[in-house]
Amino acid sequence: MDASEAQFSSSQRLLQITIFDALAFLAVFLVGAVLATALFSRKVNRRRPWYNMLVSWLVYSASYLLLVGFQGDKGPPFWFCFLQAVFVYGAPPLAAFGTACYIVDLYLSVSSLHVVPRKPTSSATLVLLFIPWVAFISVIIEISILVTRDPSSVKRSPGLVYCHLDTTIQVTSNVALGAIAGVILVPLEIWIAILLRKSRTKCQEFEDVNPQSKQLSLLIRSAVFTAMVLIGVALNITACWLNNQRIVIWSIFLPTAPILLAISFGTQRDIMTVWAFWKKSPTLSNPPVDNTRRVQSQPTDLTSPSESPC
Repeated sequence: MDASEAQFSSSQRLLQITIFDALAFLAVFLVGAVLATALFSRKVNRRRPWYNMLVSWLVYSASYLLLVGFQGDKGPPFWFCFLQAVFVYGAPPLAAFGTACYIVDLYLSVSSLHVVPRKPTSSATLVLLFIPWVAFISVIIEISILVTRDPSSVKRSPGLVYCHLDTTIQVTSNVALGAIAGVILVPLEIWIAILLRKSRTKCQEFEDVNPQSKQLSLLIRSAVFTAMVLIGVALNITACWLNNQRIVIWSIFLPTAPILLAISFGTQRDIMTVWAFWKKSPTLSNPPVDNTRRVQSQPTDLTSPSESPC
């Protein structure tokens, strides 16, 4: 153990490791449950960037569990610590860009409710699906090069909860990637809010046909979660950059971002309906009004009830 690790008593360290692992396991379980519900239930339909975002956050959550069983004084083998360092640095950009691309897809879908149709094409959707993984692979390549030059840079964090690199080069790279994702996220969320306000009537017509898709609710969920994503990425970068007790204590809460994701998107009505399987669907006393004709003129992906962006 080096000097930074020796400053923690065994009881403090055990408590921090226990909290960190418990939160990481909870994040994997919750995000996995929401993703599995959407994948295997016919009642839940989402666009592919939504699924891609959840997969990216599932990878983020699981990355912190790779060191379970090697968080004691003895430590993991070098190759194992290197493997987790790859995911610890690669997962935040993956999750950040996964969220950013989801917001871009949401913007394209919502903007189609306005004056100029901007239906997301298949090629555009594929680009949005690949961008997060390109960022992830780029980070993996960069870390591999850095470790090849200096293998001794691979170390465990001061709290022993995960492995990282004892260098500022990769942290600087992650800061740049996080800033790019943030620049994409924040303006688009603001513009989506403006579009929803201008297209309130059209949004209401769409919600009449698709009651499970509430755009305003979706925007609020996305905005709250985006704020937490930016805080989480900043906390992750700070925890990797600074090695002191205060940061170590805060770093145990790194898995909370995917937990908030699961709560934000897992509490939507159609997903909750799947879990409330013991409740029967309410029967309507009057037949529903056919509003399809009102929205058929809108050439938008949102008019398809089989694929909701939210």
